[in-house]
Order: sequence, then C-alpha cells, then structure tokens
Amino acid sequence: MTRMVGILAKAPTSAAGVRTVAFPGSLVESLAAHRYTYAEPGRTGLVFTGAGG
Repeated sequence: MTRMVGILAKAPTSAAGVRTVAFPGSLVESLAAHRYTYAEPGRTGLVFTGAGG
C-alpha cells in the first residue's frame, strides 16, 4: 500500500476546474477570522492547511 504524504497544490488543467463555492452568509465572519489567523496569504493561498503549514 502506498501512503500519500503532503499536499499537491497546482492550477486546474482547464477552466472547468475553477469553482465558485457558495456558503451561508452567517459563516462570513468566522471564515474571515480563520483566513486571517491560519490561511496562506494571497488569492491562491490555501484556506485550510495541514499541521506543517
């Protein structure tokens, strides 16, 4: 069995791979606080990162 380690982050292979994600307005404040504290900077930064960043 092969064990995967790490995150492979790359651009979508086509425009079809780009998604808009809808979520309730009640989450905006919590998500903004999470992004400020934990997320990688920039438009392409990961929002949810692992223990190693």
